[in-house]
Amino acid sequence: MLRDIVEATVKSQPDMALVDCDDAKSLERAIEQRAIDVAIVAGGARLLERLLLANPGLKVVVVGADGHAAELVELRRRSLVEPSPRSLVDAIRGALNSQG
Repeated sequence: MLRDIVEATVKSQPDMALVDCDDAKSLERAIEQRAIDVAIVAGGARLLERLLLANPGLKVVVVGADGHAAELVELRRRSLVEPSPRSLVDAIRGALNSQG
C-alpha cells in the first residue's frame, strides 16, 4: 500500500519521473544510467551507504517500513577554501547550524 502511495504521489508531479526498481542492483544501475537525483528506498543502512558513497550528489529518501517516518539523507561537501584553524571552526559551526 505504501509503495502505491509513493508511486501515485511521484507520478502526479509533472516535473518528476518514477523509475521502479525491484532490487538494490537494479537501483544502482538505474542511478548510474539515468542520472537520478533522488532515490526513495525502504530502510537498509548498507544500501544507503553504498548509494551515497558511489553517488555523492544523490539524495535518498528513506521510508520506514511502517510508513510513519521518512528521512532525506544526503552527503554535503563544504570546501575549506584556505584551510586554517578559523575556516575549520567556521565549517564545523556551519554544519551544526544547518542541521535540523
